[in-house]
Amino acid sequence: AEALDYYRQALQFEPDVAKLNYNIGRALAVLGRDDEAISHFTYALELDPGFLFAHIELGSAFARQGLREKALA
Repeated sequence: AEALDYYRQALQFEPDVAKLNYNIGRALAVLGRDDEAISHFTYALELDPGFLFAHIELGSAFARQGLREKALA
């Protein structure tokens, strides 16, 4: 949770950084907050469509929510 606070502070200064949004998404996913994580993974992919790890984590978050079709897309 502490890392999430630091990432969110950094996000105030650099909101359009794919890696930062991905890291926030990962921290949220670890905390079981997949709805919020999905938003950050999705935005990371808007910024960098080739970001492989963001694709993987987005699919995993959808799978945890039982959204198989989205997870496989």
